[in-house]
Amino acid sequence: MCLFLRLDNIKNMSKKYFDPAICGRVRQMALKSQKIVEGSRAGLHKSRMRGMSTTFSQHRQYVHGDDLRHLDWKVFAKTDKYFIREFEAETNLECRIFLDCSESMFYQSEYASISKYDYAATLATTLSFMLLKEKDSCGLILFDDKVRTIMPPRSSHSHFLNMVETMENITPGKNSDLNAVLLKSGSQFKKKGIAIVISDFIMDVQKLAQGLSQLNFSGQDVILMLVEDPAERDFPFSGQTRFLEVEGDEKLLCDASDLRDIYLEERSAHHQGVRDIGRIFAYPLEILPTDQPLEDVLAGFLVARMGKVV
Repeated sequence: MCLFLRLDNIKNMSKKYFDPAICGRVRQMALKSQKIVEGSRAGLHKSRMRGMSTTFSQHRQYVHGDDLRHLDWKVFAKTDKYFIREFEAETNLECRIFLDCSESMFYQSEYASISKYDYAATLATTLSFMLLKEKDSCGLILFDDKVRTIMPPRSSHSHFLNMVETMENITPGKNSDLNAVLLKSGSQFKKKGIAIVISDFIMDVQKLAQGLSQLNFSGQDVILMLVEDPAERDFPFSGQTRFLEVEGDEKLLCDASDLRDIYLEERSAHHQGVRDIGRIFAYPLEILPTDQPLEDVLAGFLVARMGKVV
């Protein structure tokens, strides 16, 4: 049974990550794959499997046993040969959401009303809701330096509730090693679909290319979503300040004004590094500041993406 959640029927659902206002804003939008996908049920996405629908794909020569209703008599009149009309099958999508639960994701400055992880988990919940509403399947992979939890793609109501509960009960992990996670997980994907990576990408960016290459090899349509706190974006600190390493024990005491320009330059270079590696595989990077309304950021991304889908 495919999930079709109604926004007015969520009395028993935790409201921590399921926000009806956000879901209501994007409920008329759809997250479609920009690549050919594989599936077994009717849905919104083009499949490389052949079927009978309204979108013509190609002709092939008639063989004994083919349904005569699909013979193209116009082609027969011109060539005196029998050809069958084939159509593209519309299929369901498998989506996997990689959600970073490393220690740095739980950072929340005084300039933000929500931690990076809570923002990311709300985003993951909203995207899952959208996919399941369209009869697609969604799975969840929580990770730090390894896979913490893996929930294979399914499309049931109970599966969605289990995903939300799992995100709510996770505890901060260790350092992030996204590359190792992608290499291990991507090699196990059997079907083409969408892979959404939600992280702050605090890692060695140069290693990221290997993991993304594995997803590209398995035919995934990948979306990179970088979540950051406004303090990480603006560096609003001043005076003598003690800085702690976000994923470690190193400490640094200095005048923040002496560090600001260097930090902002390094931050810009880091973001550009993630973006450049994504471009190698034509994977877009979305920057998600936690002080911006998620519904606005997500709606803008979906509108832009829908305009690119053919």
